[in-house]
Amino acid sequence: MNVWAVLLGGGVTLAGTFAIQLLIVPWVQRRTRGRERWENDVDAIYSAVAEKVSLAVATADRSGHNALMARSFLQTAEHDETLNREFLTATIEGARTADEALAERMAEVRILLRRISRVNPDSPYWDQLALQFLKLHNSIRRAQEGEPGKWFDEWQHVYKALNGLHRKIDDLADRVPLRPPARPTIFSRSRTEIRSKLTMRARSSPSIRHAREQRDDA
Repeated sequence: MNVWAVLLGGGVTLAGTFAIQLLIVPWVQRRTRGRERWENDVDAIYSAVAEKVSLAVATADRSGHNALMARSFLQTAEHDETLNREFLTATIEGARTADEALAERMAEVRILLRRISRVNPDSPYWDQLALQFLKLHNSIRRAQEGEPGKWFDEWQHVYKALNGLHRKIDDLADRVPLRPPARPTIFSRSRTEIRSKLTMRARSSPSIRHAREQRDDA
């Protein structure tokens, strides 16, 4: 038996084991910890939307409506001026507190959205989820700033947008086992790029520009 060959083989084995311990094992551990944090964030955003945001929306709706009713009632009824002022101030303060709480819950969801979308960031799912969140954010703003006579209708839009966001998160959270959304395939990315290039060429086409100019002149 060649002693040097045995020593060389043992050295290669030792070097390979050392490399695995030094490079591969830490990489696997980091990947595992990152996946666990991602799964925890998905659970957190599910709970935040299903529980915290839902409760905050209902509270803001009820408190804001109470403030509107208090203003309307006190304008048409005769009561002690001091009691009127205290009652109205307390009601408005309750509505303001509810709006601030809702803004805080929405900010929490926005942070969680940024964190969970770092995994497979080019997945189309994240754009769809962000769009649902934006619909909810805009509907809340319109409801809070809208006319008193449209209060019920505006808040119905809020509840509809909230349900849409909840359903979109369900698409991710209900997966067993829990896994990130799929990245776009090479074919779908190429098709999107081709479609984008064709659209840009069409918009810059002289014939199309001429047709648009004629339409504008008409």
